[in-house]
Amino acid sequence: MQTQNQIRKYKGHHYAKGTIEQRLRLRFLRARCQARYRAEPWEITWEEYQNIWDHRPPGPLGRSSRASNMCRVDTDLPWSVNNVQWLPRGEGRRKVHK
Repeated sequence: MQTQNQIRKYKGHHYAKGTIEQRLRLRFLRARCQARYRAEPWEITWEEYQNIWDHRPPGPLGRSSRASNMCRVDTDLPWSVNNVQWLPRGEGRRKVHK
């Protein structure tokens, strides 16, 4: 039998096992919240994010340096449909830290 603590821990991650749309929605919310945390303006709607996601390059997602990552073209402008591009994670990080 599971303890109350184990049940709470499982319930905290219910989206990880959700539908593809639920997992994509969680990615959108995390990206938007992270932009707010870094005080970066965010102008991408949920529908626009879905369209951007549908046009990403094939390849892995995640934390490896080869994984695809959505970045801003011009870091002085807000996150918007016309100011994002998909880059390998390692390349996008080098661009920001130059």
